[in-house]
Amino acid sequence: LLSLFFPYLIIDFIIPILVIIANFINKPIEKAIKNKYIKKAIKKANKVPCIKLAITGSYGKTSVKNYVSSVLRNKYIVKFSPKSYNTPLGISKFINNTDFSCTDFLVYEFGARRSGDIKELASYFDYDISIVTSIGQMHIDTFKSIDNIINEKMSIIKNYNKNHITILNYENEFVRNFSVDCIKYTYGFNYGKYQAKNVVLSIFNSKFDLFIDDFFVRTFTVSVLGRSAILNILPTIILCNLYDIDYKYIDDILAVDNRLSLRAMNNYYILDDAYNSNISGATYALEVLRSFEGKKYLITPGFLEMDLIKEELAIKYALEINKSVDHLILVNNSFTKLLSRYTDGVSISFVDSFKEGFNLFLKVKENNSIVLIENDLLE
Repeated sequence: LLSLFFPYLIIDFIIPILVIIANFINKPIEKAIKNKYIKKAIKKANKVPCIKLAITGSYGKTSVKNYVSSVLRNKYIVKFSPKSYNTPLGISKFINNTDFSCTDFLVYEFGARRSGDIKELASYFDYDISIVTSIGQMHIDTFKSIDNIINEKMSIIKNYNKNHITILNYENEFVRNFSVDCIKYTYGFNYGKYQAKNVVLSIFNSKFDLFIDDFFVRTFTVSVLGRSAILNILPTIILCNLYDIDYKYIDDILAVDNRLSLRAMNNYYILDDAYNSNISGATYALEVLRSFEGKKYLITPGFLEMDLIKEELAIKYALEINKSVDHLILVNNSFTKLLSRYTDGVSISFVDSFKEGFNLFLKVKENNSIVLIENDLLE
């Protein structure tokens, strides 16, 4: 009888126990290997004799990193972390696999999902200049409060070093109201030393006038779309002044894929903002959508990991949708169900996935239509 049940005994009891034991043994080994890998990167990066920039923010940091790097490369040798490599392991992978010979600038992106993440990265990797793009309620479920988010993001600024340079988005009230004690350059639409005024938006380009200390400097027409993109360009303009780079290279900045980039199809347009996951960027994207004269569609799963402020976000988003969208396609979840309660005068369809939503758009669209894809990567 025992021999009959012995195979089942092994499968049901012995193998799970062996798996637990193996994981228990492997965990400290994996941690030691990871720590060794990170320490190797720290040692290598901090020995590179170049100007180092660290960029953080609740949103906008990847776009700023790409804009800054693309413009600096017209005059200098620049190395920057790819994609959204913004954790200790991701940055270490970039560093350990990169040749920094003759490098003039090294650009980091620092990400954070909980308190202590930025402080950890700042303690690992040296940098001379910090940029804070924006602060919002991203990951508030893990941070627990907006004050925790503010203190974490702003911990990138080296207040103890009077020669440290920081570049700050003063259009963001949380950044603007945080006191810093170092060399600072500020930017925004209505606040800061560097301001973008007289903004004109379309689905094809963005136009604005640059003012420095309230004096007109130059008009820019760029292919990147929306107010978010303009805000993300301003730190690059500041660096052009600091490092003697011609403004003409600003005109050549290209959109970052999936961050309000436009694609023209046979008889419709796709406004791709799939990487966006914040209410500020989503609002700016809808402003661009409103500039289009044909039928306007939006596909979105809404905002996740924000249960603490879910209803507040739903109300804000719905107000913008009501004046911007003809047909709303919602990926079914608790947020979009809540969002649909506050929309008014907008045709609504629920779908189970982004793919189903896009196929629905292809069926119901009219000629000369546009679809805004918002935040589909959080499905």
